Amino acid sequence: MTRRSLVTRVVQGTVAVAFLSSLALAVTSALISRVVWRSSQEESLAETMMDLVAAVEAEATEEGTPFDEAAPEALKDAALAGTRIEVWSRGKMIYQRPEGDPLGPAASASGPYRRGRALIEARAFPDGTILLAGATDAAERQVVRVFAWSLLFSLPVSLLLAVAIGGVVGRRATRPLVDFTRRVKSLRDLDPQSSEWTQGRARLPAEEPAEVAELDEAFHRLLERLSRTLARETEFAANASHELRTPLTNMRLYAEEAAREASGPGLRALEEQIRGIDRMVRLVDSLLVMARESESGLPRGEAVNLADLVREVAARVLGDASACDLPDESMVRGDESLLGIAVENLVDNARKFTPAGFTVGVALAIPASTARLTVTSPGARIGESERERLFERFYRDAEARARHAGHGLGLALARHIARLHGGDVTCVSSAGEDARFVLELPVWRP
Repeated sequence: MTRRSLVTRVVQGTVAVAFLSSLALAVTSALISRVVWRSSQEESLAETMMDLVAAVEAEATEEGTPFDEAAPEALKDAALAGTRIEVWSRGKMIYQRPEGDPLGPAASASGPYRRGRALIEARAFPDGTILLAGATDAAERQVVRVFAWSLLFSLPVSLLLAVAIGGVVGRRATRPLVDFTRRVKSLRDLDPQSSEWTQGRARLPAEEPAEVAELDEAFHRLLERLSRTLARETEFAANASHELRTPLTNMRLYAEEAAREASGPGLRALEEQIRGIDRMVRLVDSLLVMARESESGLPRGEAVNLADLVREVAARVLGDASACDLPDESMVRGDESLLGIAVENLVDNARKFTPAGFTVGVALAIPASTARLTVTSPGARIGESERERLFERFYRDAEARARHAGHGLGLALARHIARLHGGDVTCVSSAGEDARFVLELPVWRP
C-alpha cells in the first residue's frame, strides 16, 4: 500500500473542505435567498393590494356604484407588473387581468396564502365582492437558480485555489519534518556529537514548530542512549574477543608442543584439537566483525586490488587460481583483511558443496561502476525457500549439518562485510541452476 505524504493529505483535506464549503454555501444561500425573496414578495404584494383596494373604493365612491361594478373600471388602468388580479362576486369571476388560469375562488377573505406556485393576497368588500392579487414564483425560482448556479460555477475556482493554498501550506508545515528526516539520513554513525547532527541542530530555525522541536529533542536523547549502548557493546565485544583469544592462543601453543612429541592416535587427537581451536578463533573473529553496525559503514580505508585478492584466496582455498576468470586489476576501497574474509568465505563455501570432479567457478567483472565477483558451485542446487535463509546467522541446512563442520556464519559474515563496504552479497541462481553467489562492491578510481 502506497503511503500518502503529509503534503498530499493537507491538499486533499483543503480540497475537501473547499468543496463541502462551496456546496454548503450554495445550498444555504439558495434557501436563505428563497426565504428572503418570499418575505419581500409578500410585502410587495400586500402594498399592491392596498393600492388596488384604495382605487376600487375611490371609484365606487365617485361613481356611486356597487363594488362589483366599480372594481373592473378602477382596475383597467392599474400598473400590474408581474401581478395578476381577479374580481369575484357571488362565487363567479367577473374580471381577470391578464388572462390565464384563475387564482380563485378565494381560500381566505384576508391575508396572503399560497396555491400551487402562486402567492395570493385576498380582500373582501362589504358587498361580498372579493379582490384577488397573485404573483407566481417564476421570478423567485429564476433568481434562486441564478444565484445557486453562480456559486456552483465558482466551485472549480475554489478547488484550484484550495489545491494551490493546500500545497503551499502543506509544504511549509512539513518542511521542518523534511529537514529533520534529512539530518537523520545524513548520520553515518550513532554519535550524537557528529558534525552532521550538531551542525543540523545549530541551523534549526527559531520558529520551528513546538512538535518538531520536541521530536528533535526526543530523538537526540534516544541517539545519546543508543550511542552509549553501542559503545558498551563494542567495548564488551572487543574485551571478550581479547579475553577469549588469549586462552585459545595458549591452548594452541600447548597443543602444538604436545603434538611435536606425540605419535599415532595421540598425534591425530592433538591435530584435531588444533583444528578445533582454529575454528574457535575464526568464530570469535567473525562475531567481532558481525558486531559492527553495517549502516555506519567503514572509514575510507585503503585501495585494494580485488582481482589480486581473489587470485590469492583462490590459490589458497582451491589450490589453483588458473581456472579463475579475473582481470589484471579491479580497485575497491576498504579493509583488505575483511574483504579477504568475505571472498574466502564465498570460495570456501562453494568448494564444500561442489561435488567431486567439478571445478568451482570464480569470475570477476567490472560492469559500470561496480566490481562483480561471481562464485559458482557446479552440481549444487539451492531451493527457492533456502536462498535468503542461507544468509541468516548460524543457519545450516540438513545437508550442511550432515556433511560439513561449521557454525553457519560464512555467508552471513560475507554479506555483512560487503555491506560495511557499501556493497552486498546475493544468491542469483534459480532452483534448477548451479548455485551461484555474487559479491558486488563499489569500484574505486583515483
